[in-house]
Amino acid sequence: MGAGNLLPSALVDLLIEVDNDQIILVRRSGAQSNWALPGGYIETDEPLIQAATREAFNDTGLEVCPKGRLGSYTFLRLDQSALGLSTAIIANAERGTTTAWNYGQNEVRSFALSELPILAPAHQPIIEDYLAFRQQGIKPTQIGVIQTAISGEKRQAA
Repeated sequence: MGAGNLLPSALVDLLIEVDNDQIILVRRSGAQSNWALPGGYIETDEPLIQAATREAFNDTGLEVCPKGRLGSYTFLRLDQSALGLSTAIIANAERGTTTAWNYGQNEVRSFALSELPILAPAHQPIIEDYLAFRQQGIKPTQIGVIQTAISGEKRQAA
């Protein structure tokens, strides 16, 4: 089945800020060993902000206060088996612990922006946009097209 025949999935990815210069990342069990942004699928008829707060809590155990939208990103695996549209939300951590709550998270922890680990390939462009926003106040103006596969990544402007 070609990508043109796929119905896109709606996702939300979260940049959860703690302190002035740290964000929360998760490393999921059974997935690539890279760290990733918390987030997941938006349920049918679920508002974006509700999905963001639900996914933050499910993935990290944290209650968050969404501050705004960083950008939107389309994801297409190189084997064209999955297509998704993700909205990246910036949020403040409000209450909770960084202990994993459920959905098989192995580790949840905060990282200084200056010491971020290697990230899941699909999340790297989101982090790059976030760092540009934090450093220069520049928000992305285009939707990024990101093709990912286990072996690599390709990014194009839409």
